[in-house]
Amino acid sequence: MFIIKFNNMVRNKWLWGAFALLVAVAFGASDIWSSASRNSGESERIGLLGGKGVDPVQFDVLVRMLRLERRAEGSDEEIRPREVWELVAALRRAEEAGLRVPDAMIGAAIRSDPSFRDESGAFSAERYRQLLAQVDLTPQLYEAIYRDQILLGQVRAAVAAGPWVAPSVLEDRLRGFTDSYTLCTATLSNRFSAASSEVTPEEVRAFYDSHLAEFSEPEKRQVAYVSFRAADYADKVGSFEAVAEGEEDPVLDYYNDHYEDYLDKSDENEPKMRPLEEVRDEVVAALSKEKARDLAYQAAGAFADRFLDRDAQGLVPADFARLAAEDGYTVRTTRLFRATGDYPVNFKVAPDFVALAFDLGGDSMQDLVGDPVGAGEEEAYVEMLVTNVPAHVEPFEAVSERAETLARADKADRAFQEAVNTAREGFVRGLEEGKDFRELAASLGLEAGTNVVFSALAAGQDDAPVPEPRQVARLMVQLGKGDFSGDCVYAGGGAMFFYVVDRQAGDANASGFVRMQMSRQMAEDAGANVWREWLKANLESMSPEPVEPFDGVSDEAAEEIPED
Repeated sequence: MFIIKFNNMVRNKWLWGAFALLVAVAFGASDIWSSASRNSGESERIGLLGGKGVDPVQFDVLVRMLRLERRAEGSDEEIRPREVWELVAALRRAEEAGLRVPDAMIGAAIRSDPSFRDESGAFSAERYRQLLAQVDLTPQLYEAIYRDQILLGQVRAAVAAGPWVAPSVLEDRLRGFTDSYTLCTATLSNRFSAASSEVTPEEVRAFYDSHLAEFSEPEKRQVAYVSFRAADYADKVGSFEAVAEGEEDPVLDYYNDHYEDYLDKSDENEPKMRPLEEVRDEVVAALSKEKARDLAYQAAGAFADRFLDRDAQGLVPADFARLAAEDGYTVRTTRLFRATGDYPVNFKVAPDFVALAFDLGGDSMQDLVGDPVGAGEEEAYVEMLVTNVPAHVEPFEAVSERAETLARADKADRAFQEAVNTAREGFVRGLEEGKDFRELAASLGLEAGTNVVFSALAAGQDDAPVPEPRQVARLMVQLGKGDFSGDCVYAGGGAMFFYVVDRQAGDANASGFVRMQMSRQMAEDAGANVWREWLKANLESMSPEPVEPFDGVSDEAAEEIPED
């Protein structure tokens, strides 16, 4: 099914977070995900596609999905509106082509999902609704988003299916990967060091002026704060055992809401809920911790309200510590911290803590104190802005010693790079004149090594005969007998060039083993290229009329997505 079967989501934290966010964004307001409302003309702020409005909710969901994919890949590349429009256009093309996902197909998939079965193993409509409700999703909306994603997948499968990879290209790539190379290496030692690089005062000042970013300091803030630990409220939680007649059972509710914590996964294909009677003590303990966190956050809110309501008009910053002491709390003060990459408090709460600190500022206590952060965590915080240090570039006089150190290092690096370029040019010129690689290395002041036999298949081995074997292999597979590497491989503080003395066919068995994997990978790469090019062409064929230029970053894309 789309993104999940629910049991798979439980095992995959990223998918669960992505799904929960997607649901919150897409379905928080209304039932506008139905196909009938997509092109209803309510899309003037986004633009037109083929003369029809682009649904802003659909656009926003796709932006967030792309952002989540980038986060999973560790990429910070900005999301451009054009790529979102391409996906919208692909979905529009599926509708025009008459592609449909039968209701029976969706129903069968839902009924076969073990996450929606009761203890007897039968599909439970009640459990189905309960699990969807946990992520604010109705069955109708769940099935609608599932249907749309299946359509997008079908379009991609049709467009990118079976790309042809020329046998000659495959064989050439395969030979480069499996052939055995005899290499002669030559290493240029880095004899340049910052310590031995002399710089004049003028050079230091010039380095400072051209590298101001090296000496810039971002805006920093310092806050005073009071922490409210859930552990301090554990004895105030009370009992959950007694439930009055006709009232809901909080233990049962928690058990149902956190079903994934009480699954018996001994059978991966058929995970089942452990009976409440068996796990009741675990549920009560977990529920007690949750309630303690709630009480801590409520206490934080009550303390913050003393500075945020109308009665706080006459309060001054000194009253923050005074009132905290009266209530029995301890005030702490952070160090100066930046808006990104700093964690002045508990890691999980730090992003919200830092974001709030950079929102505070003004003349009154209502501006200097913010609402508490840390809801649902082991510790909640109320903070008050103490110091704001604007972003600035440190003056040269204050950083002259550091500038000199960096200028020395930069001069040494540039000298080494000049030596590398001189050696490369000398090799290229000398080899064109028919000179011997070893003799050239000696004349250029490089140390030639003994010949080594190497193949790309050995690049992952710990005992590879060359330094940085993966980098060597990346250059080597494109070369033949008598070829020079051209680019160098930086290793051991120096730079290594190499020359292909000989190249022989690799082991036939190894070729057979690798061919299938390489063919599949090349086909996938080719299919991905076809899909990307089709998305661009398809969008242009629909004469898009965006309200904002494609080259900008969308407002939706600029919005930060919370940490998991």
